[in-house]
Amino acid sequence: MTTSAQTFTAPRAGLHALRRGVAWLEDARPWKVLSVLLVVEWLTILAVAVTVRRNGWIYYQGGDQLWHYTASWLMGQGKLTHTSVGYGWSIILLPFSIFAGPNLVSALPAILVFNVVVLMPVAFISAYGIGERIGGRLFGYWTALLWIVVPLVGIKYADVGYHQRYTELLLPQSFGLSVMSDFPSMVALAAAAYFVLRAAQDDSRMDAIIAGLLTGVALGIKPSNAPFLAGAGLALLVAKRWRGIVAFGVGLTPSVVALAVWKARGEGQVPLFSSATQANRLALGVHQPLVAVGGLNLHRYISFNWQWFTVQQLDSLDGHFWSLRVLEWLAFAGAIGLLRRSRPAGLLFAGWFFATIVGKWGSPSHGSTVDNSDILRQSIFTIPAALMLIAGVVLLFPGLPQRLPARDPRAWGSHRMRVGLVAGIVTLFGVVPIALATGLPRLTNSDKLVFYTQDGASLSAPFDVDSGWRPQVSEIGGLVTLQWRELHSIGGHMNYVVLRAPINATVACDATGGGAQCRLTGAIVDYANGKHAFQERPGPGIWQYRVGAKASWLDEANQGDIYVVSPPVVVKLKP
Repeated sequence: MTTSAQTFTAPRAGLHALRRGVAWLEDARPWKVLSVLLVVEWLTILAVAVTVRRNGWIYYQGGDQLWHYTASWLMGQGKLTHTSVGYGWSIILLPFSIFAGPNLVSALPAILVFNVVVLMPVAFISAYGIGERIGGRLFGYWTALLWIVVPLVGIKYADVGYHQRYTELLLPQSFGLSVMSDFPSMVALAAAAYFVLRAAQDDSRMDAIIAGLLTGVALGIKPSNAPFLAGAGLALLVAKRWRGIVAFGVGLTPSVVALAVWKARGEGQVPLFSSATQANRLALGVHQPLVAVGGLNLHRYISFNWQWFTVQQLDSLDGHFWSLRVLEWLAFAGAIGLLRRSRPAGLLFAGWFFATIVGKWGSPSHGSTVDNSDILRQSIFTIPAALMLIAGVVLLFPGLPQRLPARDPRAWGSHRMRVGLVAGIVTLFGVVPIALATGLPRLTNSDKLVFYTQDGASLSAPFDVDSGWRPQVSEIGGLVTLQWRELHSIGGHMNYVVLRAPINATVACDATGGGAQCRLTGAIVDYANGKHAFQERPGPGIWQYRVGAKASWLDEANQGDIYVVSPPVVVKLKP
């Protein structure tokens, strides 16, 4: 009899404790719960940061970090470079580059701390805010919890052969342990999605303007974030927020105009209206000169191929993760669940997610696949949409969508705060980049920025010329000795390469309508691993030498990008 009573008492006690916990969550101030969850998020990031392979503060990057940082540093030097990437992230990096100098590795600690301490909480709170707008506080806590848990579940969901690529290539990027533009794009779009949802639900023109401004920020950071527009447009259309659509467009305008000016002045053309037949240059890691040709060039960005999508992407996804079918079910089931609760919310996140699938995963022209993990990294900006679809699965339970509390229609903050936010975004991402793009002289030579040619015809990421880091060269009996001082960077250990070229063929500059795009024609003659001197007998002639400082997340001398290069030194050898 006692045993039977205990059998029934234990579940009742557990159920009672659960109800008390739920009641406490509903009554507690949200900042208390979110503060605890945010600390858990930071501890999770810290755990990943100290366990994955790295070189100091250097985690796996993708290459584009140098495009953004060098553009930022050159703006601080009063020059406009060839603007192959968006302007938004370079504007944000401007204070870091001014203080740290031309070597990105020196700025890495400050940038990564900024990402984790400042930007990550913005995305985290936006995730909670979206959930709270859809289904009340408990649903908001549910989405915030998923924000922390889902990336960790992915560690076990990936198979053994893909584990290293997931944990060392993708996780650090999605946690902000990188200077790539994918993470800040995700943060901007998470905030934009929150305000799109507010605009769709409450018909608030101010919220729609802020949503447009934040979307413009994301496009200014990385123009390929455009799939978000599909979800935002569908949400406002289905809600019949005609004033909101106009207000969203008004908010979008400053950053779009700034992006067009930035591209037109720095590249000499606006890529959307140019032809890519003479080059295959996108802001995805391969950068080559373009010649502008009139005409709308949508096929450059939208070129869906069903066979590529199914064979190259889905089959690879199925081969590297536990189950493709579960992922497919989560996407569609979550979309249905969100639609049961709110059609604008369902269309916002489903439209955003599936537009990314069509625009990126189904396009062979990008050359990014699941196998090389590039497509996952390029989809980081869609993480908020994917998480909301996963969160929406619980809304399939019968009667649950109807039982969730109604949204709070109150406006956020004071009117002065909202106006201040609008003014700040317009100034920082509209006025400032337009002023810099139109006011700064374009880079016309290789004094401050150069590339070198990699395999084939592609160019490396750009690297700055550090005028204060000049090597010493001497020659005795035809033996050339090159010496240089070690760069002590707090961001990580650096290795060195020596480049040599004949004096009459040292730099080649491509004809562009924008900033200079010059490359070193000399070959890498030595990987000076751990050394600060180099000797060789190059033979008679006039030779130019440069030393390049390289860094890689694995700290290998022949891997990674050149982050900074020395000014040239010349030696003349007689026959």
